[in-house]
Amino acid sequence: MTGLSASVAATRLALLRSDGTLRFDSERQCFVRGDCAKRGLTKILAQLVPVPFDRLDSDELAAAEARTRRPRHSRNDPTPNPAIAHYAGSTMARCGTCKTAHEWLTSAASASSIRQRLAAETHADKAHGIVVDYQLALYTGSRNREEFFQRAGVVDPCVGTLIEHFDARGWAILAAQVPLYASAMDVATAFDVVATDRATCSQLILIEVKATRGGGGDFERNNLQYERLRGRLARTTLRGIPLSYYSRHQLQLFCMLEMVRLEHGFTFDRAIVARLSAGTVREYALNAYYADRAAAIVRAIAQKTGRAPTRKRRHAER
Repeated sequence: MTGLSASVAATRLALLRSDGTLRFDSERQCFVRGDCAKRGLTKILAQLVPVPFDRLDSDELAAAEARTRRPRHSRNDPTPNPAIAHYAGSTMARCGTCKTAHEWLTSAASASSIRQRLAAETHADKAHGIVVDYQLALYTGSRNREEFFQRAGVVDPCVGTLIEHFDARGWAILAAQVPLYASAMDVATAFDVVATDRATCSQLILIEVKATRGGGGDFERNNLQYERLRGRLARTTLRGIPLSYYSRHQLQLFCMLEMVRLEHGFTFDRAIVARLSAGTVREYALNAYYADRAAAIVRAIAQKTGRAPTRKRRHAER
């Protein structure tokens, strides 16, 4: 990046990277600062916003919605309205499959630093997420696309899809897996992708990546499951919040922006959740529903981590 406009994005990215002591410990499966473990935002939100599990496919889902009126929908509920794009360009043509990318990274031919971690991971979706995160970090550390393909061995098609999506949007990836700790909320997280616009290199764009191995009908069923309302929180600071994976990830996106604001005093110019499958991107922008509930969301996390003033006073009295 060059020029005065680029210095804004460069300075803000440097601030995000300023805490060099914060990292994710793969053995302990937590964020650590020095040797001190820190609470992860994803785990905190999973406890605050539990999503009831089901195995319904699209037909069963329609039948279940017809049989019951609970949880009731509200006209004030946030409505998922993703921007959908499909890709099958030259980058995608050079990619393998999700399975072959995983197999390459766990093979003897691969010099991957995550080979042992992948070999020990029994959950297929989590293993796929590890592959995508690793290759996105590899992409940002490569001088050009040709070098990336050589270093990756076999590129996951979800990564190839995201690269083509950035080309179409006119965006460039600046960094991947950038850790951040917010002392006011006492939580840590890592930004999947930080990007900028190629035209001015002045904007910072936050992309939270959610990749799925399924394609075609499987991906469509996953989308129904992802957006489906499965309940509503009651008797908590966040009472009324819809229970769905869409809702939880919107909360995650909002909290990331709030962590940056509290810790560094600025915010991203744009923030999205990008759900990927091979050749398809569903872009979910941050819904205003969650920004309107900013105070309640921050208070709920502070109460959970013990950073709320009332919790501190109670501890002091003991």
